[in-house]
Amino acid sequence: MTSATPSVGSRLVLFVAASVASTVVLEAFNRASLTAVAGWLWAAPLEALLNVTLAMMVNLAALALVGHLRGALLGVGAFIVGLGALHATKSAVLGKPLFPWDFLFYRETVALLPQLLSGPRVAVGLLGLGLLGLVAAQAWRTRHPPLSGRARLGLGVVALLGAVTVPSLTASLRPLGVRNLFWSQTDNYLRNGFGLSLVFNVRSALVTRPAGYAPEAVRTLAATLPVSQADAGVRPPTLVVVMSESFFDPTTLPNVRFLDDPVPVFHRLQRAHRSGTLYAPVYGGGTANTEFEVLTGHSMRFLPSGSIPYQQYIHAPQPSLARAVSRLGYRTEAVHSYHRWFWERGQVYEHLGFDRFTSVEDMPGALELGPYPADRFLTQHVIDTFERTSGGPAFIFGVSVEAHGPYDVPRVAVPRVRFEAPLDALGTTQLSTYVEAIHNADHELGVLVEYLERQATPVQLLFFGDHQPSLPHVLRQLGVLESERLNEMTSQERLVVHRVPALLWTNQRPSTQPIPTMSTSLLGPWMLEAAGLSGTPYDAFLRQVSARMPVAVDRFVIDADGGVYDQAPSELAQLEEDWWLLEYDQLMGEQALATGYEGS
Repeated sequence: MTSATPSVGSRLVLFVAASVASTVVLEAFNRASLTAVAGWLWAAPLEALLNVTLAMMVNLAALALVGHLRGALLGVGAFIVGLGALHATKSAVLGKPLFPWDFLFYRETVALLPQLLSGPRVAVGLLGLGLLGLVAAQAWRTRHPPLSGRARLGLGVVALLGAVTVPSLTASLRPLGVRNLFWSQTDNYLRNGFGLSLVFNVRSALVTRPAGYAPEAVRTLAATLPVSQADAGVRPPTLVVVMSESFFDPTTLPNVRFLDDPVPVFHRLQRAHRSGTLYAPVYGGGTANTEFEVLTGHSMRFLPSGSIPYQQYIHAPQPSLARAVSRLGYRTEAVHSYHRWFWERGQVYEHLGFDRFTSVEDMPGALELGPYPADRFLTQHVIDTFERTSGGPAFIFGVSVEAHGPYDVPRVAVPRVRFEAPLDALGTTQLSTYVEAIHNADHELGVLVEYLERQATPVQLLFFGDHQPSLPHVLRQLGVLESERLNEMTSQERLVVHRVPALLWTNQRPSTQPIPTMSTSLLGPWMLEAAGLSGTPYDAFLRQVSARMPVAVDRFVIDADGGVYDQAPSELAQLEEDWWLLEYDQLMGEQALATGYEGS
């Protein structure tokens, strides 16, 4: 016998209980134990509340669709268990959480399901079924009349608004610690919970296919592109690239007087070699996106704000700068003084065609003095790599990490670089900590150049910053920014904070001709041309872009005459469309562009 028709209050209690149960079940799959779930609820109550709210939105949507509380809760419960099972399985088998874009590769995702029938995942699954079963049993024994069409429509609207609003609220909750830890998705899911992390990633995963995309259209465009020829009189140089974490020239800051030069080596080399300004796609973080632009020639301008191509789009062999020089007989090696799992570099470098990747796991003692290894470890391993590849031309791509933020805590007892600036105590500490870190980076640049100067082999060293450091508090007090809220930056402020310095050193025919101002996405073809090496049709296209639209960043472009625009002007619109067509083809399409890259 069923009970009487329940009150609105009892329905609400049941609905909230189901949402809480769904969250607990997902987190049990996410963390593999109820003890860990309890610890998360205690340590991150706000994130837990947001996850429960998202679960409520899912239940509301199901209720609007089904029109009956019992059927909605049963359906969502089964969906939650399946979703959690896939997440737990992928995490255990591949060491990665479940991403929204995994559903685009449904065959690979479904292929993981047999792995579910082993170990503690079975226990967690049964626990989840039991917990949701209690809620389902209560819903089953209680008579819930179906909802009217008007009520279902209203619930659907509320669910949709809630699903959009909850992730957007996180921007205002940053001071309370809620933020998208997109640089480490494992930490992201553990801190923010499964539901909120999944939604964060959904927002940055949607890519619009360019209008008119077809392999034939790509081939037609490619047929118009010239292929550059190598300089017959030039011996192919070894190419060394060092992308220095958060490196920029602090002496360019207004209202700061340095009593000691923070980057003396960089300034000395600037006077004798080529240097200039690049525009990075990110500010304060997101190294992988600058790296993506440099190694592929693709622009982040065409991809969703907040997206990380290394994690979202590069799942198979891709055309790259490494592949471009490989076909010229180069050995290609990547060196990074941090974990190989960071930004998924271990897999990405393989897809980009690097022959070898040396990470902090291959650098004994690098993590003993702090969380971010000193740049001397990178320098030493770049030199070791140079020695190992000295039998022929090599492309060595190095990425440092020592100057990584935050900068709130001093890292040295007695600062070596003194300065005077109108900063409060926090601002002084932040700027001093940062300056000490890049002072080390500058020293290591000198060590590397001193070593390369002794080599008979032709060498070209390209050194540049991946982005400016995250110092909004300092920049506001110095008058660079009006607000510390980066989403409130004006167009002029964005022009300032996206700039990074670049230096090209060579032991053959040094020149002081400036490096042209350009986006980091255009740096690869320029470097090949400076080395006298032939390029590909895509490189030729990017040189056309450089000549007409040398800077293209998310919120602005700069044309050849220095004009700044929020959107590409009409005379550059077709060039921008062609760029997106070729980028989409190589990154997400059929790779119809005849690039000549091996493995593409």
